[in-house]
Amino acid sequence: MRYEYSLLIRVILCFIPIAFFDAVLIPLTTYVSYALLWPAGAVMAGGLISVSGFAFTIVEACVASFAFYLMWILMLLTKDLSFGKRIGLFLSGAGLLFIVNIVRIIVLVSVGIHFGVETFDSLHFLIYYIFSGVMVAVIWISLVSAFRIKSTPIVDDLKTLWKLVRN
Repeated sequence: MRYEYSLLIRVILCFIPIAFFDAVLIPLTTYVSYALLWPAGAVMAGGLISVSGFAFTIVEACVASFAFYLMWILMLLTKDLSFGKRIGLFLSGAGLLFIVNIVRIIVLVSVGIHFGVETFDSLHFLIYYIFSGVMVAVIWISLVSAFRIKSTPIVDDLKTLWKLVRN
């Protein structure tokens, strides 16, 4: 496929709404979290999960949709990847993000149960605003190394477009 068409398709795919990620991730995260908390006596009713008197709901912010969306954008806007490598890159990154997010939820619920809502809120705020962005960066850098990616997202496409326009 010609480079221009490939780039056009990749750019169009960047506009998949973040609501798509929410629609997939909210139920998946809710049920996996519930399944992992079930041995601790978790009860789920209408999306609300209760464990030892501590009740919580998985919402858009809990599933880190923006982190998955950022991984999606980085994967799409990295030049010179085969279709298979692109899919493998996204699935690996999304899988790692999902696992880290589930661990984060389980830890936060444990903190809420054992230390109370105030400690939960403080730790949740810290993790949400600081740790999540760092985690995406760490996972992306790890994937770039593991997949031996030489392209820089966006920059290499812009360089190629500049060369095409100049010729």
